Amino acid sequence: MSAFSDIPADFDRSQISLKDQSILVSDAATDIGRSVSLSLAEHGATVLLVARKGKSINTLYDKIIQQGGAEPMIIEMDLTRAQEDQYSTLLKGLEKSFSSLHGLVHLSLIGAPLAPVSLTSTNTWQHCLDLTLIRPMMMTRTLLPLLQQTNTASVVFNTLAAGRHGTAYWGALGAACAGVENLSQTLAEEIPNVRFNTLDLGKVNTGLRHKFYPAEARSSLRDTDDKLVQDYFLYLLSDQSNDQNGKKFRVPDL
Repeated sequence: MSAFSDIPADFDRSQISLKDQSILVSDAATDIGRSVSLSLAEHGATVLLVARKGKSINTLYDKIIQQGGAEPMIIEMDLTRAQEDQYSTLLKGLEKSFSSLHGLVHLSLIGAPLAPVSLTSTNTWQHCLDLTLIRPMMMTRTLLPLLQQTNTASVVFNTLAAGRHGTAYWGALGAACAGVENLSQTLAEEIPNVRFNTLDLGKVNTGLRHKFYPAEARSSLRDTDDKLVQDYFLYLLSDQSNDQNGKKFRVPDL
């Protein structure tokens, strides 16, 4: 039996409506962030686009508008350096515009160098844990008051296979992703009325994956806007997954 959960075999994206739902996407300027944001907007969501520099997602903002989507919100925030007070400021700002938050998508993963534990610096370990685990935790914890205003809110954490099974040379990043898996399951048990699940994209053509596998043939990878890839996000962020909580999902390989 697979250790991962799957979207239903009869999942039909045409039945998904996210109209009047606000969904925050972290690292929206990345390739997968752009694809996810466009897909959510296509299905009616008001997408909150978080990026280190607002100008990096101006084109994405314009494209959502051109395609008839609800006007998105650009949130300029450096997630690699944000402190507690900046997350609090984010919450206060969102509360002025939204009575609730229906979804939160964490896409913050880093291309840390792969090396044996014996050769990986303590700084690398701290950096991986900080950006991959601690900061998503801080944002999630801070935004809980808005997420809990609706009974169907969903939080999706992007993760890696190395976080689900220890793998040589992936020590620091794998441990950080393992922490994300634990965090998701812990929150699923602690927080009522909010769903928490993790998603491993698997073999998807992202800039991050190319850093880890530079010689990998791109023909063997799914595109970021591949329908099945986006179906996983649509399913997890829609009310069709209301019974999914504390689960691990993985996009199948080609």
